[in-house]
Amino acid sequence: MEKKEIMDKILSLYDECFVFYLATVDENGIPGIRAIENLRYSKNFPEMADSFKGMEKSFDTCMATFKSSNKTKDMERTGKATIYFNNPPEFFGVSMYCDVVFLDDPESKKKYWAEKFKYFWTGTDDPEYKVMKLVPFKVDGWTGEHQFHYDL
Repeated sequence: MEKKEIMDKILSLYDECFVFYLATVDENGIPGIRAIENLRYSKNFPEMADSFKGMEKSFDTCMATFKSSNKTKDMERTGKATIYFNNPPEFFGVSMYCDVVFLDDPESKKKYWAEKFKYFWTGTDDPEYKVMKLVPFKVDGWTGEHQFHYDL
């Protein structure tokens, strides 16, 4: 696979993967991995389609989580996270190494809000509702035939 084909395949995974796996490192240097819902997956979040308009060719994504969670504390401390995703049974998988940007403004909290979040938070003004933008700067992965490594 050539670089353009790999990059196009990565972008298509944003539309195909229900979850990403988020890795952070705690204050003791111990990594933790957890599944997070992919807000760009339109089958699960159809109301988010407009939120990601204009980002179809971008590797950036957003996630919602609890302000008091360990993953939030890890990302606040380091400013970094890694997301891994693939679409089984394909063996194409990718790790995106990201800078984390906290979107604390009311407009962003509304933009990335989904009704199903009411299970976790009372609304966009809930003090525990936190939105983060993950901005990849490096990508590593496996095409099913060979490794790839690119700086973005």
